[in-house]
Amino acid sequence: MMTQTEKDPPWQNRTKVEIRELKQYTHHFMSRSNTLTALWDYCCQYVVELHKSIARPLPQLKGRTPYEGLTGNNGHFRVPRVHLVPASVVL
Repeated sequence: MMTQTEKDPPWQNRTKVEIRELKQYTHHFMSRSNTLTALWDYCCQYVVELHKSIARPLPQLKGRTPYEGLTGNNGHFRVPRVHLVPASVVL
């Protein structure tokens, strides 16, 4: 039985690529720090803040950060520092 898929491959859809990267980095940070699964949303927010504050080699951004490219504001902003500490369970 054949199913119909989207006409464009997933790597051509920028949103899908970005979401996949977000999930990979979130998983990476959580596994490296042994963070509880219940805290996935905080880690995801940290990855998003970090991602939008780092300039990437995209021609359309011309060396600017995604935040700067979207708003035109080159003001300085801080990425919130989140310490993902492994939880200890005491029985």
